[in-house]
Amino acid sequence: MKAIIVYESEYGSTKKYAEWIAAELGCDSVDSKSADVKELANYQAIILGSCIHGGTVPVVELLKSYPVLLEDRKIALFAVGMPPYGSDYLAELQQSISEQVGADIPLFYMRGALDLAKMSQQHQEIFKMLEQKFSEKPLAERSGLEQSIIEACQKDGPSDWMSKEQIKPLLDWATA
Repeated sequence: MKAIIVYESEYGSTKKYAEWIAAELGCDSVDSKSADVKELANYQAIILGSCIHGGTVPVVELLKSYPVLLEDRKIALFAVGMPPYGSDYLAELQQSISEQVGADIPLFYMRGALDLAKMSQQHQEIFKMLEQKFSEKPLAERSGLEQSIIEACQKDGPSDWMSKEQIKPLLDWATA
């Protein structure tokens, strides 16, 4: 089966996962900004990946803009984020994506990395502001995302939750 990984990556976690997945499947990977939609139509399987940003997976816009990509091929998404999201959140996110594109698309979640030193000044300021706000909440009332942001901001150096083990469910789907 001819497959391709199409990804969006701002700080490198999604790109790293795309590279790992492509190496395991023996297929190509390409940044969504340089992806040729006409070329994508030549693949029997397309795996799209990006971060979770504001409760969305931005690479889904590619499918919304080019619904022809959903026809006659396997499609899956992988989303990269910081917290250990629960299955309820991921089920809701998957349902939202399926409604947006009009198809039931499998979603695989992988934890990424965060290095404040490599982030833009604007993103650093946002994270520091969030850290301050979330730190005011009692520990028992914090979400996984809130606690992950606090820990990453207070850590000296990068926080990295990435592992090749996290790609296994997607690889199982792709090779089934």
